[in-house]
Amino acid sequence: MNRKRGFSLVEMIVVLTVASVLMGIAVTLLCALIRAQGTSREVVEQTVSINRLAERFRRDVHAAQEFTKETDGAHIGSVEYLVKGSTVNRSVWTGKNRTEQDAFHLGDGYTARLETVATDARRLVRLTVVPQETATMGRRSLQIEAALGFDGRFAERREEAK
Repeated sequence: MNRKRGFSLVEMIVVLTVASVLMGIAVTLLCALIRAQGTSREVVEQTVSINRLAERFRRDVHAAQEFTKETDGAHIGSVEYLVKGSTVNRSVWTGKNRTEQDAFHLGDGYTARLETVATDARRLVRLTVVPQETATMGRRSLQIEAALGFDGRFAERREEAK
């Protein structure tokens, strides 16, 4: 009997088809992973930016004695906060010189507003980060409040000392 070594044309077509399907699945999964990584990176960067904004905003309000509201932002002592779209710009002024500047990106579809809230004992300053009206589905607003001229980190120590 004459035995031929090698593969038939049908066997080669089946192997190439299976390999093509597996490569297609691999490429699709790789694209999905890259897209998910980009989205998660944006969320992490936005969260870090908002956390930095909250920490600096509270520190500035606690250190200040006065709050002046403007149309697109506010002056909290010697610190100026300006809201431009989904970005909050923070500038520290010494006299007429800007000594420090920082920008906080809130994320697409978000904006911020500054306001004061009157309470019995203290004057609170509130920074509210809200989703724009057209993109509110599944998004929540965030309120950052701080008492003007009051550093709460040392309040417990003051009460213990009394």
